[in-house]
Amino acid sequence: MPDATRNQLLEFAGQAATGSSCLQVLIIELTFTSAEEGLKFLQALADSTIESLRQVTITDEPMWFGYGGEECMAPLIAFLARQTALESLTMQRCQLKEAHESSIRQTISETAPNCQVTINDKFNNDFNFKW
Repeated sequence: MPDATRNQLLEFAGQAATGSSCLQVLIIELTFTSAEEGLKFLQALADSTIESLRQVTITDEPMWFGYGGEECMAPLIAFLARQTALESLTMQRCQLKEAHESSIRQTISETAPNCQVTINDKFNNDFNFKW
């Protein structure tokens, strides 16, 4: 898929999420987009009035956080800080630095203390192959 198409899809997802009055689950996975595009998406979420999410999952977005995506952390933290009803936060294979993981866990513990937080950078092969 061309980069422009990926970027447009991510922009559309941001518009759909921020325009929803009943969004409870947000799953972002394998967008193959740059830190710049991730920043735009996360900033849109941070600038929105969304505060009723129960589940947030961000998977396989190392460009946003691990490979020069430092700027993506501030809007992510701002967005998560408003999610007082959050029950589950999962971030897998995003190449988070220890300090970033700590910031996320601290934010969640203050705003949604009953939220289950799963942060993992290891590949989990859920397939059972039998040869």
